[in-house]
Amino acid sequence: MRYFTFLLTLALLTPPVSAQKLPEAPDRTRGDGPYDRLVIRGATLIDGTGAPARGPVDILVQGDSIARITAVGAPGGPMNEDARLEDGDRVIDASGMYVLPGFVDMHTHLGGVPQQTPAEYVLKLWMAHGVTTAREVAAGNGLDWTLHHRKRSAANEITAPRLAVYPALGTDREAPITTPDAARTTTTRTRATASGMPATCGSRRQSRAARGGTRCSTPSERSTLRWTLRLAFMRLTAT
Repeated sequence: MRYFTFLLTLALLTPPVSAQKLPEAPDRTRGDGPYDRLVIRGATLIDGTGAPARGPVDILVQGDSIARITAVGAPGGPMNEDARLEDGDRVIDASGMYVLPGFVDMHTHLGGVPQQTPAEYVLKLWMAHGVTTAREVAAGNGLDWTLHHRKRSAANEITAPRLAVYPALGTDREAPITTPDAARTTTTRTRATASGMPATCGSRRQSRAARGGTRCSTPSERSTLRWTLRLAFMRLTAT
């Protein structure tokens, strides 16, 4: 505990270093979709629940959502053509292939000058390994830069997973944090910028937010954040 306190104190008192931002990830030039109706045919499905793989199945994806999964036979047996889904805007023959949910990486860093790793390489590497959601920790390339990439990813403008941004305490600070008030101010500003919501919402804050058009976080959203942090802690302690 003393060691942790020492590290936290050192981090807060260390003068900030001017961020050397990486080049932005380029606009997406390859790939299609999303489609109104995408059909994946004949895949073997691993659903992520711990159940055995099953299939073959046909999968219907509408927009960004899995709308239907239909069994169309048994392994090694003939296809049940009567059970097959109708064609869509695009059909992928996944016979002999496996389909599984995208991975969520709970602790990632989007490259950085010390690593000499371009953002484009990191984002495409995650996608190539099946990571479709990444929790970007610390925002070491700058909070605005990282949030800009989160926005571009959500708009399907770049080849990237969905990005959840969790900046480190004191990210983008202009001076060392030496007082409790400075720590609270910095934390509140950083959380509001990263989430688009006030850090906390009491009754007065809620009315103030309503007048200013800023939405307070809901109990469900705060619960999701708590579970995210718990999962991250479990991942760290298990390794």
